[in-house]
Amino acid sequence: MKRKTIFLILVVIIGALSLINMNKISKKEAADVVFLGDKKYKETFDHATKSGKVFSDLFNTALNRKNVGDYENAIKLLNECLPHAALGPEVAMVYKQLSEIYRAQGNLEKELFYTEELPKYTMSDAIKKDNADRASEIRQLLTARARQEATT
Repeated sequence: MKRKTIFLILVVIIGALSLINMNKISKKEAADVVFLGDKKYKETFDHATKSGKVFSDLFNTALNRKNVGDYENAIKLLNECLPHAALGPEVAMVYKQLSEIYRAQGNLEKELFYTEELPKYTMSDAIKKDNADRASEIRQLLTARARQEATT
């Protein structure tokens, strides 16, 4: 009976400490990452974790630069993100931002490139359709521009 009581008290204490610790994490809005597994995979895990942070930092800085109209630095930072993009959706996020920047700059050729590449990195049918529609619009604009240049 004493063992069960002691065990129950320990479970309650550990649970309370976990809740307190979770509260601290939510206040900081961050958490340390802990690797639980075979030592031979730790180096790969550490690299992936660091690379993910680099991607996130570069991507967020690029968005800030884009939002203030500093397109050249945003483009540079977005291109620096790509080697750190571990998943297709991350590549799609970068390509989406690049296509929006080139659209804002009026660079239809580069917008078309990223608009056509983006669907390769997403599973969303809606995103694929939106990009196919936009790519069609861009091709029409490029054709109209070429015709106009040919007549002048």
